[in-house]
Amino acid sequence: MKALALALLTVLVAPPARPCASCQTGDPTLTAFGTERGYDDRVRVAVDLRSRTDRIGDGDDRVAIDELRSELGLAWAPTDWFFVQLATPLIVRWLSYADAARELVLGVGDVALRTRWSLGDVSLTLGVTLPTAPTLVRQGTRLPLEAQLGSGSFDPSLGLAWSTSLRPWALHLSAFATYPTGDANPSLRLAAFVQYEAWRQAEHALALRLALDARVDGHAHDGARVEPDSGGTIGFIGGDLVASPASDWTVTLGVHVPVVEALVGAHHEGVVWAASLAYDLQ
Repeated sequence: MKALALALLTVLVAPPARPCASCQTGDPTLTAFGTERGYDDRVRVAVDLRSRTDRIGDGDDRVAIDELRSELGLAWAPTDWFFVQLATPLIVRWLSYADAARELVLGVGDVALRTRWSLGDVSLTLGVTLPTAPTLVRQGTRLPLEAQLGSGSFDPSLGLAWSTSLRPWALHLSAFATYPTGDANPSLRLAAFVQYEAWRQAEHALALRLALDARVDGHAHDGARVEPDSGGTIGFIGGDLVASPASDWTVTLGVHVPVVEALVGAHHEGVVWAASLAYDLQ
């Protein structure tokens, strides 16, 4: 009787055991935030850090940007085929002007809300970004839209992705389009990555990821005037190290280098360094 009572007490008091997130999806592949498979009430939180440089304009209008961008992401799947995602960026920028003046800017970027529907390996994303970023002004003049923390408008977006995995390999292809309702430039982002899981032992794993991504931008406007240093195409090749140091944790470290740069006007983007941490709460 004592043994039975102790067993009942253990069941009532102890928290229920939960299998790892990848176990519940049936896919143990390490996944980036936004590409994960769903299950009922999956909740995932992620922090993404990116460091990059941007050079816009020439002569007296030149602006050099050194940026550190952090983004807090939260994803919830009420069912195994539907995700709701929230992404809140916080941006630190060092701005350098042609007259040798420098300025430090800290602000919230445009908050993004997205929904994602999955049908097997194919997923569809619908979203909108909100104009939560402040407008950057210098000496009474608004900086070019390419130098702003956000677009300044409500911007709908549409994405289509295909993912598949056959351990130790995983493949992901996606296209994501944003069309601003204001003066910012419309954008199409294309991405592809292939991932190889080099090592796994229980919940610990290590994978290598080769990534290709490109962005095709339309022109931004200042009222009726087209901003001259906006629009064009840029393509990156990158490598990421993806690790799971413990159950439900995913760490990513990577670098992405521009290899195709056909941006319009005086506009140059540099290397992107990235790090992220994701955790499945349930």
